[in-house]
Amino acid sequence: RCAVALVLGATLVLSLAAPAAAASPARPFFGKATGTSTLVPLFQPIAACPADSMWYATDTGVGTFAHLGLVHYSLQQCAAANMTTGEIRLTKNGSLTMVAANGDQLLLAYQMTATATPMPTPKTAVAVLDWWVTGGTGRFASATGKGKSHWSFVYTPDLTGAVSSSDWSGGSIAY
Repeated sequence: RCAVALVLGATLVLSLAAPAAAASPARPFFGKATGTSTLVPLFQPIAACPADSMWYATDTGVGTFAHLGLVHYSLQQCAAANMTTGEIRLTKNGSLTMVAANGDQLLLAYQMTATATPMPTPKTAVAVLDWWVTGGTGRFASATGKGKSHWSFVYTPDLTGAVSSSDWSGGSIAY
């Protein structure tokens, strides 16, 4: 009788246990954003950037994205350029944080290929970011994913800033 009770008890416990969590499906990730950049030329080394960097850039803005709704974002990057050809390269991975209206954050890192109109004064640039999810908070705490985004920049005449717009149409995230 004791063995039957143990078997019935174990069966009951197992039937009431929560099912194992299934892996989250990858979902298309897309959106659009606009922002404002600040470019700080590096006349002396700063801790945030490798020695071969020519400037430190930040960009903040707003956009609307699948799975996040209205977001505020911020990004940071260190970069260098060939001033003759206009080719721009990052000197280390960039970082981007998206904050959803409810406060949940999606954290990304990226590499970039970009081209600016050549000197003497670049007026515009276009860039492609290859991004990947590095973490998050709230519902994005265990997020994964990767993709591409396309950016365009219009620089201020003194090259200390730019207006940016981005189109995120080629990626997916799971959370």
